[in-house]
Amino acid sequence: MEARTRGTSTKPPLSTVQWIALIIAFLALLGIVYLAVQYLLGDEPPIRVRNGSLEIVLKKGEWNAEVDAWSPSDDKVVSGFTVSVESSAGYSCGAGQTGSGQEVSVSYTDGTQVSFKQAGSSGKIVVQPKDILRKASPRLLEHGQANDKDYINAVEVKGGVAPWTCEFESDKALRVIKIELM
Repeated sequence: MEARTRGTSTKPPLSTVQWIALIIAFLALLGIVYLAVQYLLGDEPPIRVRNGSLEIVLKKGEWNAEVDAWSPSDDKVVSGFTVSVESSAGYSCGAGQTGSGQEVSVSYTDGTQVSFKQAGSSGKIVVQPKDILRKASPRLLEHGQANDKDYINAVEVKGGVAPWTCEFESDKALRVIKIELM
């Protein structure tokens, strides 16, 4: 009579070739996920102003402190700015939602103004006044708080073919101002 014993079945360890194939498949999956996220996010403008507090966000690079202004580290020679406004539901800019020109000014109800323009003949972008903006992170400048009583009441584009202004009568009218480089 023959006795059978139950053996424990164990899977053999992965071979070197199998490990390499597994790592390559994992890296390919990460690459696909990265490209999908980039596609879904789209090509966000280089500068974005959000809500009643001012958040000036760069897509890439970082803000550098100049003598009297802030400028992006990614120095580009620009010919101007294109500005578009996303209003909240029920609000709109009377002269349309976009404008373009050489200088952009964002105004507050308390009279504070922040300007975006080129510095001299270099074409370098500067944001002024420097002293009211704080660098919250390498890509983020801030002014005010989201719950401040003062809010952005206008954005104006100057120095273009047709000057453009968008005014906001309440702190709830504005969602986002996008400032793109031309």
